[in-house]
Amino acid sequence: MRGKQKLTVLLIASTAIAAGCGREPEPMTAQVPPDHVVDGPRKAPRPPLPAPIPDAMMCGSFATIDQLVYGGHAPDIPAPSGLAPTRPPTDYIGVADALNNTEIKGTSPVLNAAINAYVYAVTNLGAAINHNEPKDRIQDMRDLVGRTGNTVTVFCSQYQK
Repeated sequence: MRGKQKLTVLLIASTAIAAGCGREPEPMTAQVPPDHVVDGPRKAPRPPLPAPIPDAMMCGSFATIDQLVYGGHAPDIPAPSGLAPTRPPTDYIGVADALNNTEIKGTSPVLNAAINAYVYAVTNLGAAINHNEPKDRIQDMRDLVGRTGNTVTVFCSQYQK
């Protein structure tokens, strides 16, 4: 019986505490006098960038990625006699994905279309290499990468000094 009494007392005490803490809070009085409260203007949303800036930023991203892509076109590294020359691998799919994830609000639709064509060409080149496609198929994909890259380069040439 002694254990049941302790349990009953404990339950009654916890119920009383919970009931005491469960009442509605009383409203607090203002701590700062109203004459000290200043309503400032709300911060306006950031205005869009002027038209050529997003395109120039995207062209800079393209130039960086294009350098990485053409790094994979580097000539074979000479090896000691008797060994085959090696070529540094390029993750074409990862590089294309990086450019694809570059979103700059306000980029012109023409530049977006050219960048998307380039991204798909580089991705397909990476897939062709990864699947050990025949050399002529890989070369065709490299030609396509070059041509789509040239389209973007021509568009971006207006931002070069």
